[in-house]
Amino acid sequence: MSGGSPPTSRASQLAGETALQVTADAKFLPALMAARWSLLAVSGVLVIRGAEGIRPVDVMSLLVLFAWSVARSAGPLRKDDALPGPLAVIIESALPILAVVATGGPGSPLALTLLTPALYGGFTGGFATAVGVALACGSALVVPAVSDAGPDTIEKTVLLATAVCAVALVGAYTRHISTEAEIRHSTAVEHVRRLSDANRLLQALYDVAQTLPTSLDIDDVLDDAIGRIKSLMRVDHLVVALVDDTSGRWLMVRREGLRLPPELRGHDLPPPALRALSAGDVVVCADLQGEDGPGFAGRAGSGMYAPFFTRGALRGLLAVESRSSSAYGDAEAVTLRGILPALALAVDNALWFDRLITVGADEERRRIARDLHDRIGQSLAYLAFETDRLLELHKGGKDLGDAIEQLREDVRGVISEVRDTLYDLRTDVSETRTFDEVLREFAGRLGQRSEIRVELDVDASGRLPVVQERELWRIAQEAMINAERHARATTLKVVWRCDGRGATLVVSDDGVGMPENSAGRIDSYGILGMRERAAGIGAKLQIESQPGKGTTVRCQLRADPERR
Repeated sequence: MSGGSPPTSRASQLAGETALQVTADAKFLPALMAARWSLLAVSGVLVIRGAEGIRPVDVMSLLVLFAWSVARSAGPLRKDDALPGPLAVIIESALPILAVVATGGPGSPLALTLLTPALYGGFTGGFATAVGVALACGSALVVPAVSDAGPDTIEKTVLLATAVCAVALVGAYTRHISTEAEIRHSTAVEHVRRLSDANRLLQALYDVAQTLPTSLDIDDVLDDAIGRIKSLMRVDHLVVALVDDTSGRWLMVRREGLRLPPELRGHDLPPPALRALSAGDVVVCADLQGEDGPGFAGRAGSGMYAPFFTRGALRGLLAVESRSSSAYGDAEAVTLRGILPALALAVDNALWFDRLITVGADEERRRIARDLHDRIGQSLAYLAFETDRLLELHKGGKDLGDAIEQLREDVRGVISEVRDTLYDLRTDVSETRTFDEVLREFAGRLGQRSEIRVELDVDASGRLPVVQERELWRIAQEAMINAERHARATTLKVVWRCDGRGATLVVSDDGVGMPENSAGRIDSYGILGMRERAAGIGAKLQIESQPGKGTTVRCQLRADPERR
């Protein structure tokens, strides 16, 4: 399906000449009326001042032409008026011709009135009509001249016939020039309209491309896409369906303006949707109440159906429907085609992000279990062993004062560990708590409970979206906790740079480092979770470590050049 009508050809321009006729005739009306009445006035003067005096036949003929001029001046000059075009030309020519023949031919005082039908024929009918009228008017002059072949009569006849022909041709040429100008103007206006539509479409597609892929939430993606579509075309019913790769069913993730079950089997989709899936392209249906339908909504009159793909695989289906028939055409189809790639990319990113969140949640549960095991679990096991030892001492009758005092301190230590662990789990970035605020708070607690000196280098002139800041914070937290538990470091340095468009996070320690080639293992010190978090927000994660030289975790989220 093409994106629009082909450019107007010369043949179609000339075919449109008839459509422009009414406009052209109306444009010539003042000139024709002025010529009609001027020539009639001159003829009246010639009748009054005739060499033979005022003749009754001249007066009667003049009155007939006067009445006809009044009648023609009372209404607009149009090809579609009460008189059909050919009949109007015939009457317009016949009356002056009869009047001239009746009043003396070339010597008639009404001879100049023949210029009016000549001009009328040229204005309304073009060259062919102008030539016909000129020949008819010329016959009114030539026929009477046959009986009087004197030099004066021949000279008058030639002069008047030439004037009639010239006026007719001038009228026809004027009409031709006017029609050409109208055609050129109409073509220019059409081109400007198409350029304006193309500019509007490109701007809309640019806005879609800029806004859709930036969100990683499927609901935000769909809400934004639907809003864009509604701003570009009429939409009474809308459906966005995603295909389930495992079951082959269609999940109705958006249903606006109609009721549908949450899932449909493939063969339950309406015929236009099945045709779109088969064609792999946008399908426009102008009459859903006829053989094209029905659509998703039983009362829909027209609709567009478009599958969208990612990485070569079918991802979903978008359907827009209107209650009116023929509501969508080539322009709307082009618009929908432009939206689909950005929509498909954004939907695919959102779905993958959901999967990463699920994987991240599993990893978070494993990390919590590891924290409880490494810190609280071991401490509780120690308390159990110590309690058993004290019980044995009690049975032996030994003094337990100092031992119980030590046990009480150990219990307090375990309680403190539980409190710190729970606090660390609750610590997070939010709309009201910035990354650097959470970082400073956590670094203070880490320094208090360990012998590590924490150095912060923070320069944050702006904020990232909370989703991105939260993932970067979890990466920083994991790296700092690893340094606390495994690195045996004395100094931990954290660098945070953020300008609101991009960010750089560096966590480095001076500890024992990791064995050669172990920094890239996906199961090393929570690296799996850090890599998944970085990938989920489009950041680049690097881990550098050597035995005895410490470990550096560097995460960089590049600024989007389009947001500069």
